[in-house]
Amino acid sequence: MSRAKLPVKYWKNGDYYYYKTPEMSCFKTTGQTSKPMAMKYVNDLMVKKMLGKANPLFKDYAEPYFDWDRCPHATRLRAEGKHITERYCHNNRRLLEKYFFDSELGRIHIADIRRGDILRFRDKLLNNKVSKNIINSTIRTISVILGEAVYREDIPYNPAEKIGKMVTDNKEAGVFTAQELGMLFIHPELSLAWETPSDYICYLIAALTGMRKSEILCLKWGNIRFDNNIIYVKEAWKDDCNHVVGLPKSYKPRTVILCDFLKERGYSNSVAIQSFQGKQTWLFAIWMGLRIASGTGRGLLIELYLLSG
Repeated sequence: MSRAKLPVKYWKNGDYYYYKTPEMSCFKTTGQTSKPMAMKYVNDLMVKKMLGKANPLFKDYAEPYFDWDRCPHATRLRAEGKHITERYCHNNRRLLEKYFFDSELGRIHIADIRRGDILRFRDKLLNNKVSKNIINSTIRTISVILGEAVYREDIPYNPAEKIGKMVTDNKEAGVFTAQELGMLFIHPELSLAWETPSDYICYLIAALTGMRKSEILCLKWGNIRFDNNIIYVKEAWKDDCNHVVGLPKSYKPRTVILCDFLKERGYSNSVAIQSFQGKQTWLFAIWMGLRIASGTGRGLLIELYLLSG
Protein backbone atom coordinates (compact mmCIF):
# COMPACT_ATOMS: atom_id res chain seq x y z
CA MET A 1 0.00 0.00 0.00
CA SER A 2 1.50 3.32 -1.10
CA ARG A 3 2.14 6.01 1.42
CA ALA A 4 -0.39 8.89 1.32
CA LYS A 5 0.99 12.22 0.22
CA LEU A 6 1.19 14.83 2.94
CA PRO A 7 -0.72 18.02 2.11
CA VAL A 8 2.36 20.12 2.94
CA LYS A 9 6.03 19.19 2.90
CA TYR A 10 8.55 21.07 5.02
CA TRP A 11 12.23 21.46 4.30
CA LYS A 12 14.86 23.23 6.37
CA ASN A 13 17.53 24.96 4.36
CA GLY A 14 20.03 26.87 6.47
CA ASP A 15 18.18 28.65 9.26
CA TYR A 16 14.76 28.78 7.59
CA TYR A 17 11.94 26.35 6.88
CA TYR A 18 10.39 26.09 3.42
CA TYR A 19 7.07 24.53 2.42
CA LYS A 20 5.57 22.90 -0.66
CA THR A 21 2.11 21.56 -1.51
CA PRO A 22 1.46 18.86 -4.16
CA GLU A 23 0.26 21.60 -6.54
CA MET A 24 3.42 23.70 -6.17
CA SER A 25 6.41 23.22 -8.46
CA CYS A 26 9.00 24.39 -5.92
CA PHE A 27 9.46 25.14 -2.23
CA LYS A 28 8.69 28.59 -0.83
CA THR A 29 10.11 30.09 2.33
CA THR A 30 8.02 30.56 5.45
CA GLY A 31 10.49 33.07 6.86
CA GLN A 32 10.44 31.07 10.11
CA THR A 33 13.36 29.39 11.90
CA SER A 34 11.32 26.84 13.91
CA LYS A 35 9.04 24.15 12.53
CA PRO A 36 6.05 24.98 14.80
CA MET A 37 6.15 28.61 13.65
CA ALA A 38 6.56 27.46 10.03
CA MET A 39 3.49 25.23 10.38
CA LYS A 40 1.55 28.11 11.93
CA TYR A 41 2.56 30.34 9.01
CA VAL A 42 1.31 27.75 6.51
CA ASN A 43 -1.90 27.21 8.47
CA ASP A 44 -2.58 30.96 8.37
CA LEU A 45 -2.13 30.88 4.59
CA MET A 46 -4.64 28.02 4.40
CA VAL A 47 -7.19 30.00 6.41
CA LYS A 48 -6.75 32.97 4.04
CA LYS A 49 -6.84 30.62 1.03
CA MET A 50 -3.46 31.96 -0.01
CA LEU A 51 -1.49 28.72 0.26
CA GLY A 52 0.76 28.34 -2.75
CA LYS A 53 -0.01 31.81 -4.09
CA ALA A 54 2.59 34.52 -4.48
CA ASN A 55 2.78 36.86 -1.51
CA PRO A 56 5.13 39.68 -2.53
CA LEU A 57 5.97 42.75 -0.53
CA PHE A 58 3.23 45.32 -0.91
CA LYS A 59 5.62 47.85 -2.47
CA ASP A 60 6.69 45.29 -5.09
CA TYR A 61 3.10 44.39 -5.89
CA ALA A 62 2.18 48.09 -6.16
CA GLU A 63 5.24 49.07 -8.23
CA PRO A 64 3.50 49.18 -11.67
CA TYR A 65 0.31 50.79 -10.34
CA PHE A 66 -0.73 54.16 -11.77
CA ASP A 67 2.04 54.07 -14.34
CA TRP A 68 -0.24 54.68 -17.32
CA ASP A 69 1.24 52.02 -19.62
CA ARG A 70 1.84 49.37 -16.94
CA CYS A 71 -0.90 49.85 -14.36
CA PRO A 72 -3.03 46.67 -14.04
CA HIS A 73 -6.00 48.71 -12.79
CA ALA A 74 -5.91 51.32 -15.57
CA THR A 75 -5.23 48.71 -18.24
CA ARG A 76 -8.23 46.65 -17.16
CA LEU A 77 -10.58 49.64 -17.02
CA ARG A 78 -9.53 50.81 -20.48
CA ALA A 79 -10.05 47.31 -21.87
CA GLU A 80 -13.55 47.28 -20.37
CA GLY A 81 -14.34 50.70 -21.86
CA LYS A 82 -14.53 52.37 -18.46
CA HIS A 83 -13.42 55.88 -17.60
CA ILE A 84 -9.92 56.59 -16.29
CA THR A 85 -7.55 59.41 -17.20
CA GLU A 86 -3.79 59.86 -17.35
CA ARG A 87 -4.14 62.79 -14.98
CA TYR A 88 -5.81 60.56 -12.39
CA CYS A 89 -3.01 58.01 -12.72
CA HIS A 90 -0.32 60.67 -12.59
CA ASN A 91 -1.71 62.19 -9.38
CA ASN A 92 -2.00 58.80 -7.67
CA ARG A 93 1.48 57.77 -8.80
CA ARG A 94 2.95 60.89 -7.20
CA LEU A 95 1.33 59.95 -3.88
CA LEU A 96 2.80 56.44 -4.03
CA GLU A 97 6.27 57.73 -4.82
CA LYS A 98 6.23 60.39 -2.13
CA TYR A 99 4.59 58.59 0.76
CA PHE A 100 4.26 54.84 0.20
CA PHE A 101 7.12 53.06 -1.56
CA ASP A 102 9.65 53.77 1.22
CA SER A 103 7.21 53.22 4.07
CA GLU A 104 6.97 50.38 6.58
CA LEU A 105 3.60 49.49 5.09
CA GLY A 106 5.26 48.87 1.73
CA ARG A 107 7.62 46.35 3.33
CA ILE A 108 4.79 44.09 4.55
CA HIS A 109 3.77 41.12 2.40
CA ILE A 110 0.51 42.01 0.73
CA ALA A 111 -1.48 39.05 2.07
CA ASP A 112 -0.30 39.82 5.61
CA ILE A 113 -1.54 43.41 5.71
CA ARG A 114 -4.15 44.17 8.35
CA ARG A 115 -6.30 47.22 8.86
CA GLY A 116 -4.15 48.17 11.82
CA ASP A 117 -1.07 48.37 9.58
CA ILE A 118 -2.79 50.92 7.39
CA LEU A 119 -4.00 52.90 10.40
CA ARG A 120 -0.44 53.02 11.74
CA PHE A 121 0.75 54.20 8.33
CA ARG A 122 -1.89 56.93 8.44
CA ASP A 123 -0.89 57.99 11.96
CA LYS A 124 2.76 58.22 10.93
CA LEU A 125 1.89 60.50 8.02
CA LEU A 126 -0.10 62.69 10.38
CA ASN A 127 2.81 62.85 12.83
CA ASN A 128 5.04 63.91 9.94
CA LYS A 129 2.76 66.94 9.40
CA VAL A 130 1.26 65.68 6.15
CA SER A 131 -2.08 67.39 5.54
CA LYS A 132 -5.23 65.40 6.20
CA ASN A 133 -6.40 65.95 2.63
CA ILE A 134 -3.20 64.37 1.29
CA ILE A 135 -3.48 61.52 3.80
CA ASN A 136 -7.05 60.79 2.72
CA SER A 137 -5.98 60.78 -0.93
CA THR A 138 -3.03 58.46 -0.18
CA ILE A 139 -5.20 55.98 1.71
CA ARG A 140 -7.70 56.04 -1.14
CA THR A 141 -4.89 55.28 -3.62
CA ILE A 142 -3.74 52.33 -1.49
CA SER A 143 -7.33 51.10 -1.23
CA VAL A 144 -7.66 51.10 -5.02
CA ILE A 145 -4.57 48.87 -5.31
CA LEU A 146 -5.82 46.47 -2.66
CA GLY A 147 -9.27 46.47 -4.22
CA GLU A 148 -7.77 45.51 -7.58
CA ALA A 149 -5.81 42.74 -5.85
CA VAL A 150 -9.08 41.39 -4.41
CA TYR A 151 -10.73 41.61 -7.84
CA ARG A 152 -7.86 39.56 -9.30
CA GLU A 153 -8.12 37.12 -6.36
CA ASP A 154 -4.54 37.81 -5.29
CA ILE A 155 -5.69 38.53 -1.72
CA PRO A 156 -8.92 37.53 0.04
CA TYR A 157 -10.12 40.96 1.19
CA ASN A 158 -9.29 44.68 1.15
CA PRO A 159 -8.06 45.78 4.61
CA ALA A 160 -8.38 49.46 3.66
CA GLU A 161 -12.01 49.19 2.58
CA LYS A 162 -13.66 50.22 5.87
CA ILE A 163 -11.18 52.91 6.88
CA GLY A 164 -12.98 56.24 7.03
CA LYS A 165 -11.70 59.62 5.94
CA MET A 166 -9.96 61.89 8.42
CA VAL A 167 -11.99 64.96 9.29
CA THR A 168 -10.52 68.06 7.64
CA ASP A 169 -11.02 71.76 8.14
CA ASN A 170 -12.21 72.25 4.58
CA LYS A 171 -15.14 74.56 4.21
CA GLU A 172 -17.80 73.53 1.77
CA ALA A 173 -17.76 75.71 -1.31
CA GLY A 174 -20.67 78.09 -1.33
CA VAL A 175 -22.82 79.26 -4.24
CA PHE A 176 -22.58 82.78 -5.62
CA THR A 177 -25.70 84.88 -5.25
CA ALA A 178 -27.06 86.83 -8.23
CA GLN A 179 -25.83 90.04 -6.59
CA GLU A 180 -22.30 88.65 -6.17
CA LEU A 181 -22.19 87.47 -9.79
CA GLY A 182 -23.29 90.90 -10.90
CA MET A 183 -20.52 92.55 -8.90
CA LEU A 184 -17.95 90.29 -10.54
CA PHE A 185 -19.10 90.25 -14.14
CA ILE A 186 -21.47 93.10 -15.08
CA HIS A 187 -18.90 95.86 -14.49
CA PRO A 188 -15.52 94.08 -14.49
CA GLU A 189 -13.63 97.36 -14.60
CA LEU A 190 -14.89 98.02 -11.05
CA SER A 191 -13.75 94.64 -9.72
CA LEU A 192 -10.27 93.91 -8.39
CA ALA A 193 -10.62 90.19 -9.22
CA TRP A 194 -9.43 90.35 -12.83
CA GLU A 195 -5.80 90.89 -13.78
CA THR A 196 -6.43 90.56 -17.53
CA PRO A 197 -9.45 90.54 -19.86
CA SER A 198 -8.81 86.87 -20.59
CA ASP A 199 -9.08 86.08 -16.87
CA TYR A 200 -12.48 87.72 -16.90
CA ILE A 201 -13.75 85.84 -19.98
CA CYS A 202 -12.40 82.50 -18.79
CA TYR A 203 -14.25 82.69 -15.47
CA LEU A 204 -17.32 84.17 -17.13
CA ILE A 205 -17.58 81.10 -19.35
CA ALA A 206 -17.26 78.88 -16.28
CA ALA A 207 -19.94 80.81 -14.39
CA LEU A 208 -22.47 80.90 -17.23
CA THR A 209 -21.99 77.45 -18.76
CA GLY A 210 -20.78 75.14 -15.98
CA MET A 211 -17.92 73.95 -18.18
CA ARG A 212 -14.86 72.45 -16.52
CA LYS A 213 -11.49 74.23 -16.52
CA SER A 214 -9.92 71.64 -18.84
CA GLU A 215 -12.83 72.06 -21.28
CA ILE A 216 -12.70 75.86 -21.28
CA LEU A 217 -8.95 76.01 -21.89
CA CYS A 218 -9.33 73.54 -24.77
CA LEU A 219 -12.18 75.49 -26.39
CA LYS A 220 -11.75 76.56 -30.01
CA TRP A 221 -13.55 79.29 -31.91
CA GLY A 222 -15.04 76.71 -34.26
CA ASN A 223 -16.86 75.10 -31.33
CA ILE A 224 -18.80 78.31 -30.63
CA ARG A 225 -21.88 78.88 -32.77
CA PHE A 226 -22.92 82.48 -32.35
CA ASP A 227 -25.69 82.02 -34.94
CA ASN A 228 -27.65 79.53 -32.82
CA ASN A 229 -26.29 80.35 -29.34
CA ILE A 230 -24.57 77.01 -28.70
CA ILE A 231 -21.12 75.94 -27.51
CA TYR A 232 -20.01 72.46 -28.54
CA VAL A 233 -17.94 70.87 -25.76
CA LYS A 234 -15.95 68.31 -27.74
CA GLU A 235 -12.51 68.20 -26.15
CA ALA A 236 -10.62 68.73 -22.90
CA TRP A 237 -7.01 68.75 -21.77
CA LYS A 238 -6.27 65.38 -20.18
CA ASP A 239 -3.00 66.25 -18.41
CA ASP A 240 -1.71 69.02 -16.15
CA CYS A 241 0.69 70.39 -18.79
CA ASN A 242 -1.95 70.73 -21.53
CA HIS A 243 -0.15 68.39 -23.90
CA VAL A 244 -2.81 65.69 -24.32
CA VAL A 245 -6.26 66.39 -25.81
CA GLY A 246 -9.12 63.94 -25.38
CA LEU A 247 -12.85 63.68 -24.86
CA PRO A 248 -14.51 65.50 -21.92
CA LYS A 249 -14.71 63.78 -18.55
CA SER A 250 -18.07 62.21 -19.42
CA TYR A 251 -16.41 60.65 -22.50
CA LYS A 252 -19.21 62.15 -24.59
CA PRO A 253 -19.35 65.52 -26.40
CA ARG A 254 -22.21 67.77 -25.31
CA THR A 255 -23.67 71.20 -25.99
CA VAL A 256 -24.20 74.12 -23.62
CA ILE A 257 -26.21 77.30 -24.11
CA LEU A 258 -24.40 80.49 -25.11
CA CYS A 259 -26.39 83.19 -23.35
CA ASP A 260 -26.70 86.73 -24.71
CA PHE A 261 -24.55 88.24 -21.96
CA LEU A 262 -21.60 85.96 -22.84
CA LYS A 263 -22.26 86.27 -26.56
CA GLU A 264 -21.97 90.07 -26.46
CA ARG A 265 -18.51 89.84 -24.95
CA GLY A 266 -17.13 87.34 -27.42
CA TYR A 267 -18.70 87.94 -30.80
CA SER A 268 -16.82 91.04 -32.03
CA ASN A 269 -13.46 89.46 -31.21
CA SER A 270 -14.40 86.10 -32.73
CA VAL A 271 -15.03 87.64 -36.16
CA ALA A 272 -11.62 89.33 -36.28
CA ILE A 273 -9.69 86.37 -34.89
CA GLN A 274 -11.35 83.69 -37.02
CA SER A 275 -10.80 85.66 -40.23
CA PHE A 276 -7.11 86.06 -39.34
CA GLN A 277 -6.31 82.69 -37.71
CA GLY A 278 -9.14 80.28 -38.49
CA LYS A 279 -11.84 78.39 -36.60
CA GLN A 280 -9.39 75.88 -35.10
CA THR A 281 -7.71 78.56 -32.99
CA TRP A 282 -7.86 78.10 -29.23
CA LEU A 283 -9.72 80.85 -27.39
CA PHE A 284 -7.08 80.96 -24.69
CA ALA A 285 -3.59 80.92 -26.20
CA ILE A 286 -0.17 82.52 -25.90
CA TRP A 287 0.14 84.00 -29.35
CA MET A 288 -1.21 83.47 -32.86
CA GLY A 289 -3.52 80.67 -31.73
CA LEU A 290 -0.85 78.48 -30.13
CA ARG A 291 -2.04 76.58 -27.06
CA ILE A 292 -0.92 77.31 -23.53
CA ALA A 293 2.35 75.47 -22.93
CA SER A 294 1.72 74.69 -19.27
CA GLY A 295 -0.25 75.79 -16.26
CA THR A 296 -3.54 77.61 -16.02
CA GLY A 297 -2.51 80.52 -13.82
CA ARG A 298 -4.04 83.94 -14.10
CA GLY A 299 -2.11 86.33 -16.30
CA LEU A 300 -0.82 83.56 -18.60
CA LEU A 301 -3.67 83.75 -21.09
CA ILE A 302 -3.30 86.10 -24.04
CA GLU A 303 -5.69 89.03 -23.96
CA LEU A 304 -7.97 88.08 -26.81
CA TYR A 305 -10.85 90.18 -25.57
CA LEU A 306 -11.45 93.84 -24.86
CA LEU A 307 -13.51 94.74 -21.84
CA SER A 308 -16.63 96.65 -22.56
CA GLY A 309 -16.76 100.06 -20.89
